[in-house]
Amino acid sequence: MTSLLIPIVIFFEDRLEVWQYCIIGLLIIGVATYRYADVLLAGCSYAILFTLLGNLMFKFSLGKALLPFAVMTLALVIYFISKKIRSSYYHSCSKLIQILALLTFYLGGNYYVVREANAVLNNFSASVSPQIAYAGLFYFFTAFIPLAYIFFGLKSKSRILLVTGLVSLAFSFFTVQYYTGYLTIPQALSVAGLIMILLSSGMIHFLKKPVFGISDNQENDNGRLLQIQTLLAAEYLGAPPQQQDGFDFGGGGEFSGGGAGSTY
Repeated sequence: MTSLLIPIVIFFEDRLEVWQYCIIGLLIIGVATYRYADVLLAGCSYAILFTLLGNLMFKFSLGKALLPFAVMTLALVIYFISKKIRSSYYHSCSKLIQILALLTFYLGGNYYVVREANAVLNNFSASVSPQIAYAGLFYFFTAFIPLAYIFFGLKSKSRILLVTGLVSLAFSFFTVQYYTGYLTIPQALSVAGLIMILLSSGMIHFLKKPVFGISDNQENDNGRLLQIQTLLAAEYLGAPPQQQDGFDFGGGGEFSGGGAGSTY
């Protein structure tokens, strides 16, 4: 892919804009991803797509203001599309795109990301970035999205949603701590560790009884394994094995005792 893209960039030099290079790269890498189902190419296609979106949004007067919502919308659409991919050939690519889409959706609405990105895009050089519009809405996204990920992850038994929700929740705590500054870093780490311990203990106690089909109790597979062994024995012997209370050891033979003989 690099050998193909570099000559294109050299040939056009600076005659094309960023969004035009993105379209060319997306077509080439997208086709290669479809053909080879390569995870790295899938990630590159995803990054190019959002670069294209950002470059196009900057061309409008309200593009910078609407960029977070555009990023969240596109990430949500990509997530639901990738979930519908059932082919085992694209399984790894689909999982990667789902993870990237969930992270992008959260970061697109995260207060810290939006505020600091706004300062960078508007070339603010102050030590403290200026307040953004709709700050309350982005604070809501920062708190609500990780909790929604965790809830639906438990409900649908989705490891991707659950782990992404936990990681996002940790970043939300960082966001709040960064702008409030009520605690020092050692104090914040101690409080966060205590909360995680209490939360883990509470979840272990809460999941003693299955919730959404999830339980902390270890699953007992002995009965299931015995059924499989019984079916295999029946298939191999041609008749279902008889269950016996014990072994009949000896006494059935005709020669020298001990069960040995010409008949069984």
